[in-house]
Amino acid sequence: RVFLHSGALRTAPIGGLVVEVLMGMGLLSSRSAVRRATIAVVQAFHVMLALPMPPSSFYPFSAVCLLACIPIHFESFITAFRAQGWSVLLVGAITFPLLHYRALNQTKKEYPPYSLYPLGVSWILCVALLNCLAVTRYASRVDYPSHDSSSSSS
Repeated sequence: RVFLHSGALRTAPIGGLVVEVLMGMGLLSSRSAVRRATIAVVQAFHVMLALPMPPSSFYPFSAVCLLACIPIHFESFITAFRAQGWSVLLVGAITFPLLHYRALNQTKKEYPPYSLYPLGVSWILCVALLNCLAVTRYASRVDYPSHDSSSSSS
């Protein structure tokens, strides 16, 4: 078991709040590169929140937050899904049974439900992967117009 210093335990909620506020500010940025980097950080942050076994997992919250990123870059997300959808679904198909096997030894708790953990985290991994592909490899000019060049010419 890992024991944390009491100061770290007291400051963890403040650190989490600061990270959430910074991510929100990054998503509201007019700079394409900042928004794209922030979306990648949001994916990593919410996968990290979802991976621990329940009751420590926040997978229901993370699933909603990752889905909320899609409208920010809808065209890029659809392009990534069309290009890599089967590969990403294969990742989900592989992780689901592994997570199901991991969850079998756990006792049942009320929330979040253990029975949905493997499916929830597999879904989160698939959406996070598609979101990361959308902001890196398939970023469209519609979703991420170059504000840097237009602001320097005016």
